[in-house]
Amino acid sequence: MSAIVPFYGTISIKDNRPVRFSDTATNYIDFKAPAAVTTSYTLKLPSAIVASGYLKTDASGNLSFVVLTSTEITDFVEAAQDAVGNILTDTTSIDFTYDDTADTISAVVLPAGVNHNLLNNYVANEHINHTSVNINTATDSGLAGGGDISSSRSLSVAPNNAPSKSTPVGADVVPIADSADSFNLKKVTLSSIADLSLSLNSYKIDWTSGTSITVTHSFGTRDVLVQVYDNTTYETIYVDTVERTTVNSVTLTSSTAPSGSGWRVLILRS
Repeated sequence: MSAIVPFYGTISIKDNRPVRFSDTATNYIDFKAPAAVTTSYTLKLPSAIVASGYLKTDASGNLSFVVLTSTEITDFVEAAQDAVGNILTDTTSIDFTYDDTADTISAVVLPAGVNHNLLNNYVANEHINHTSVNINTATDSGLAGGGDISSSRSLSVAPNNAPSKSTPVGADVVPIADSADSFNLKKVTLSSIADLSLSLNSYKIDWTSGTSITVTHSFGTRDVLVQVYDNTTYETIYVDTVERTTVNSVTLTSSTAPSGSGWRVLILRS
């Protein structure tokens, strides 16, 4: 059948009847007016077709093909969101994902700020005032200053909050503030403390010649113990006199001078 070219003028189809287009006796496409037409308007088809577009009309009924762009999608989503609650604001961003296989577009609204009152299934005191979220400093923890985080908390080491050990051993550790590292907290063993205490409270020097020697120990006190022994036989040497000359030095005298490997002078602060 050849194409039908209508005469110039308006063809009126009434009673909600369709205009049918078909190339077979079975399949067809119908266009029809809605059941109730409340106003008159005219739709004008676009002059050309474009790929991946949709029909859009303006206020005068002019139809045009529009290619989907981020601006078009943003306008659509903002209009939809505004219609259901004006959720989007000028500072809201939208992240779009296009699925080429399914030919679908999904949008994720990224608000500039989150209003807890608009969230579902949240516990108020865990997300707003934090009265049920705690930093625990339980008994025997050795810490103080804990509590819920509705306000700032400053934890501190509290030795009295730690359990006691009746028989400490050298491998046990204790905290110290390291003066060589801006007084940051470190740990040392009891053995190392004992060794340090011995080195800080003892002084030794060899006496190899002469019948007297003055030893400067720099302990700042005359309350010191002085002992001399032979470096070869390790026997104790009893000298004639031990004079605590100053708070930082002692002078020893002997009727005989040391020989061989000499004598070892030990000074201990009491």
